[in-house]
Amino acid sequence: MGTNIFFREAQLIWPELYPFADDKILEAAKQVGLPPEPRKLAGLVHRKRDFVRLVDSLMTVRLNRELKEIEALIQ
Repeated sequence: MGTNIFFREAQLIWPELYPFADDKILEAAKQVGLPPEPRKLAGLVHRKRDFVRLVDSLMTVRLNRELKEIEALIQ
């Protein structure tokens, strides 16, 4: 998991990592109606920096959904 986090951020400066999106990001993309493939996701934005922001946003979506599921279980 730590490697995935590192790769998501490092792809901004290491071209050989771009476009990187791990399975959790791709699953979140699919859930919100975006293509679940790194190259297609990268094609939705104009700059590498915007792709990194998109990937970070998709992780936030995933974490928020997981939190809601946990909250529903403990209520």
